[in-house]
Amino acid sequence: MTNVIVLVGTGSIGQAIARRVGAGKHFLLADLRQENADAAAKTLGEAGFDVSTATVDVSSRASVEALVQNATSIGDVLGVIQDGWRRDRGLLVRRTRTETGEEVTQNIKDKVVVITGASSGLGEATARHLAPLGAKLILGARRIDRLQALARELSLGQDAVVQTDVTQREQVKRLVDHAVQAHGRIDVLINNAGLMPQSLFEQGKVDEWDRMIDVNIKGVLYGIAAALPYMKERKSGHIINVSSVAGHKVGPGSGVYAATKYAVRALSEGLRQEVKPYNIRTTIISPGAVATELPNTITDTEVAKRVRGLYEQVAIPADSFARVVAFAISQPEDVDINEILFRPTRQEY
Repeated sequence: MTNVIVLVGTGSIGQAIARRVGAGKHFLLADLRQENADAAAKTLGEAGFDVSTATVDVSSRASVEALVQNATSIGDVLGVIQDGWRRDRGLLVRRTRTETGEEVTQNIKDKVVVITGASSGLGEATARHLAPLGAKLILGARRIDRLQALARELSLGQDAVVQTDVTQREQVKRLVDHAVQAHGRIDVLINNAGLMPQSLFEQGKVDEWDRMIDVNIKGVLYGIAAALPYMKERKSGHIINVSSVAGHKVGPGSGVYAATKYAVRALSEGLRQEVKPYNIRTTIISPGAVATELPNTITDTEVAKRVRGLYEQVAIPADSFARVVAFAISQPEDVDINEILFRPTRQEY
């Protein structure tokens, strides 16, 4: 059976996508103007690609459905890719991946990746996802027993873990310094450690406010302070800071937590602008309800009940975050994914 990919929009972007997906597939090139599709077919055909052409008006559902039927008559349709500048993208029924697993592995393999908060939740899931892809991991967290168990499971070696409390600047520096001593550099820092003890302001849980500020904001800053000199010297690196949907939207009980996550976005944007001369990439990842231990840090009974109820209904696995991290890291060096906001499909806010 012939594997078919439908490419809607045949300009330079569309042709570049086709080349990236690779040979061994049949490309059905569709455009509003037949002459555009024919021109693209000539170029890709000369490059050895198996192609055919069709016309499509993406503003017409009937036209798009006819295109898909045309594709299925040729073979097994792997997916539909649309050139980014086209309008009415919502009419396309599905998309295919533009990168193969081999390409992702190649761009992650041997990168030195430091992860804070790696003993559970998002950090642990990211370590589990990146290890098989060949990343050289250095994991930091307070719970050293859990880090050591994870390292054994992933066959990382005990020198891959460093007990780290991100509220202690010298400990964060020691974590990053250890990565450089072990591997000669740091390629990626994932500032993941965080707390979410949400509460209503009237509860006056000032100690929890202080703790969130220390972990969620200062911990990120300490990571940046530790990694940036090494990355600046090499003129290469990638800093990933973890915000939250709460860094985009505030609700009752989340005021202080949201403030810390808004702060992560603000400082990350400032960092992005400042590090351009040094070829350093920055990414903000803002997850929605992802199944982790975060709800367990909430001591306000009413808020905890509400949050746990939400998580029980809609939370998605932590490996969803790990895949987002891998996507950002795996991009070519000239592509800087600056911000990703994702939620469970069922999450309303």
